[in-house]
Parts: sequence; structure tokens; C-alpha cells
Amino acid sequence: MTDLSIILKDLYDSEINVILESFWDAGWTVKFSIFANGVDDESNGLEVNEIAGEIILMTLKHFPDSKFSEKYKELTSSLTKQ
Repeated sequence: MTDLSIILKDLYDSEINVILESFWDAGWTVKFSIFANGVDDESNGLEVNEIAGEIILMTLKHFPDSKFSEKYKELTSSLTKQ
């Protein structure tokens, strides 16, 4: 598992906006908002230990040329959405 605080800092440094939401019986949601990034995508029902990996996968998908993606592209083989 990758440290979520590092992931969030790296997103921030790459100027990529992300929204995290929780609802006590529905898990966590990771969103990229059309208003913030020009991308509209979200992943729902995540466990807390899945958030970092899902952020990485979603960022690689939508922002493949970003500084963030350059740093994390080698991790994709070890990440799978559960």
C-alpha cells in the first residue's frame, strides 16, 4: 500500500485536483470533477486501503503525460481495483 499523504501531495504538485468522499456505510469515493480537471470520473465503494491505488490508476488513465503519472507508471502492474 502506498502512503495516501504522499499520493495527495504528488497530485497537488502536479496540479491535479481530486475529491475524496466518505459515507459511513458506502465506503470511500474518489472523483475527478469535470469542473476542476475537465475529466468526469469516479470510483465508488472503496475500502480505505484501496484509495491510494485507485487514485494512481485513475490519474494514469486521465493524465498519462503528467509529472504524477511519470512517477507512478511503474506501479501499475502491482495495482488492481478490488
